[in-house]
Amino acid sequence: MSHLKDTETGMRGYLISGDETFLEPFVAGKEMLKTDLVQLKGLIKSQYNSDTAFIELEKLINSKLNFSEQFIERRRQNPTYDVDYLTHFKEGKEIMDSIRAKIDIMKGNKNCNVGREQVNPDSNYTDN
Repeated sequence: MSHLKDTETGMRGYLISGDETFLEPFVAGKEMLKTDLVQLKGLIKSQYNSDTAFIELEKLINSKLNFSEQFIERRRQNPTYDVDYLTHFKEGKEIMDSIRAKIDIMKGNKNCNVGREQVNPDSNYTDN
């Protein structure tokens, strides 16, 4: 969840400022998410008898990343700040809320260790 938050922070900073340096956490977080998802898939698969939970979570995460990339590109094409971004921030928040809800459901499963143990102890992964 931490790397997904990094992508959100980077996107917001860039949309507000137009300064490409704000995209550094977005780019780094997106790369780290690939590793996180591979590790998470193994953890979830060992706890469930199918990949369904992971597939649903992965779709939500990809939706969030695609959403972010669309608005980063929109900002690049239109350098003037657009009030409409505020509406899209709300939509992005709704996607993040769905991701958090999915993780909460998975953490509530007494047979699932997601959130009770870190996927990679060397990463900055947290469950909030």
